[in-house]
Amino acid sequence: MKCLKSTRLHLCNLRRDGWGNLLDEVNEFCEMHDIARLEMEDAYIDLKKYRKASGITNKHHYEVDCFNEVIDWLVQELDSRFNESSSQLLVCSAVFNPRDPFHDFNVESLINLATLHPSDYNSGDLRDLSHHLGLYIADVREDNQFSNINTISELSQKMVETRKDHWFIDIYNLC
Repeated sequence: MKCLKSTRLHLCNLRRDGWGNLLDEVNEFCEMHDIARLEMEDAYIDLKKYRKASGITNKHHYEVDCFNEVIDWLVQELDSRFNESSSQLLVCSAVFNPRDPFHDFNVESLINLATLHPSDYNSGDLRDLSHHLGLYIADVREDNQFSNINTISELSQKMVETRKDHWFIDIYNLC
């Protein structure tokens, strides 16, 4: 989630402040390689419709119609791939991290994870799950067999190995 947030922030900052830096780099490249620079304040000429005046400058075309449009497309693509429910799923799943003696385990977030599966958990199940999670978290934090687990997959395997998948079946199903 941190990566997702930082990527979105970077794209927003790039849209706000990145055009000037990009233009400076392009101009520097053109000077180094003896390439004629395009004057940004000149009228933009659309090569497909070169006889008809576009009414915009080169700067407007390349900054607004190209640069900003690509950034906006990237942000939109990011938002569509990580919509609110998939982002919530990532956040809730992250609290199932068994590292550092289950430091990140959080009953409320794990309940939120269960609510993302309404066909598996009704209101009574969620109430029971809340109580079971408290017991489960205390149990695995004290059990040395769970001390070197780093992934949810390892956690599930260890639950089966120790038969805790039978004691805490609703939590095992949540894994």
